[in-house]
Amino acid sequence: MGPEANLFKRGDIVAVIIVPGCAEADCSECVSGLPQLCRQGPRYGGGQDGFFAPYVKVTERAAIKLPPNVSVAAGAVATDACMTAYHAVVGRARVTRGETVLIFGLGGLGFNALQIALHLGARVIVSDKRQAVLNEAKRIGVRDEDIVSPDTEEIGEWIRNREVRVDKAIDFVSVPATFSAATDSVRLGGTVVSVGLLSSELNIATSKMVRRELTILGSYAGTISDVKACLDLISQGHLVPQVEEGSMGDFPTILEDLHHGKFKGRIVLIPDNDV
Repeated sequence: MGPEANLFKRGDIVAVIIVPGCAEADCSECVSGLPQLCRQGPRYGGGQDGFFAPYVKVTERAAIKLPPNVSVAAGAVATDACMTAYHAVVGRARVTRGETVLIFGLGGLGFNALQIALHLGARVIVSDKRQAVLNEAKRIGVRDEDIVSPDTEEIGEWIRNREVRVDKAIDFVSVPATFSAATDSVRLGGTVVSVGLLSSELNIATSKMVRRELTILGSYAGTISDVKACLDLISQGHLVPQVEEGSMGDFPTILEDLHHGKFKGRIVLIPDNDV
């Protein structure tokens, strides 16, 4: 620890946010509360080499001490899949109790978003092409009537036929089909938040956006406050991230398995020597 570090003591277990921002007074992004968009500060593991090493050096403001009952694996996932989901649900969509939210994609991000939205008291409708993850959504509290069958072709029509008023749609896939379904499904004056990066371009008819007065938002990563909130939710048992552990020595094999979609959540690599 450097001589100016005073928030932690030797031996503390911390999670590290990827983009903490530069925190300079002349940085418009950091001053605006958008440090994840800062181009001047460090990028730990996201554009900066060396973060698969056993030890790394980070600025103190990028670290968050783990609560005693949060595992190292869950703490690692909190800085990515949990933080990004929380920022989309709370920071961008601003989901509140009693609202109806439609979530597209129940991968590592979407499944965390589902849990967060349920905890906030929202009714959540879920759409995914994999029946297994839809079954998992049912297990944690999504009602049968709020699960869109994988073979449903027109989700907007499915919503209207059930006379459901969708306030917010959060798209963790963001391909033309899901984005179109999201904009078709929300109510007049509704909000669509796009999080996924699977498509390089998404389109919407001007008349649909203007005449229905839709709010279209992007959501990227999150802030250290989001990470802290996620760690609190995990500590309290309200958020249980899907995470599997692997050995750093198996990194090449794990990358190959990841490429072929063999993991349903996130994978945390544990250094072979110790944690």
